[in-house]
Amino acid sequence: MEFFKKLQIGFFLVLLLFLLSCSKHEISPGKKIIQEVNMEAFGELIDADGNVYATIKIGNQEWLAENLRVTHYSNGDPVPNVMNAIEWSKLKSGSYSAYANKTSNIEAFGLLYNWYAISDKRNIAPQGWHVPTDEDWKELEEYLDNQAASKLKTTRGWYKNTNGTNESGFTALPSGFRNVFGEFNSIGRTGGWWSSTAQEGDFAWLRTLRYITPEYVRGEFGMQGGFSVRLVRD
Repeated sequence: MEFFKKLQIGFFLVLLLFLLSCSKHEISPGKKIIQEVNMEAFGELIDADGNVYATIKIGNQEWLAENLRVTHYSNGDPVPNVMNAIEWSKLKSGSYSAYANKTSNIEAFGLLYNWYAISDKRNIAPQGWHVPTDEDWKELEEYLDNQAASKLKTTRGWYKNTNGTNESGFTALPSGFRNVFGEFNSIGRTGGWWSSTAQEGDFAWLRTLRYITPEYVRGEFGMQGGFSVRLVRD
């Protein structure tokens, strides 16, 4: 009798731990960090895969407070996951990958997309949202004014403690990137986010944050590159 009692108690404890772990996963990475700085998420967004994201209001804009991790376009078509570096470097169509092709990097850092994925007419963003234009990024920068980089960066996770205040709630993580040759670089040291605005040739505008400089950098990169993606409400 005592044995069965202990067995029941053990089963209850295992069940309780399981339920607690499930409840933890219901809180998205962005929400966790927003909560750390005593900020409240403005709302939520659900992508084509059913992933739930926190959103944050910054000035007159509403942004995702997390990096995108969707693997389908809005019409249900899959975005190809291209792992091979040589194949990646030759692409002229949409694709994504996890950093270093490790699924363990997806929850915190999201996925890396080439520019062809974010500009595809099938839309990587759900209805009512879009990949930010270069002008959207400029508006964010102007609203944050001085020390924009610090206000965007997370309070932890950056190399050599070059963290920010995350005052904006944007929750910018150093997610690294994938270069045009398909090589992965700089996780923990750099974060980069595409704009939907093309530049001359096979280049497009993006924004980067780095550990080595306290600046919010506007630059251009080859469209075959893989960077993080945020969305902004229409």
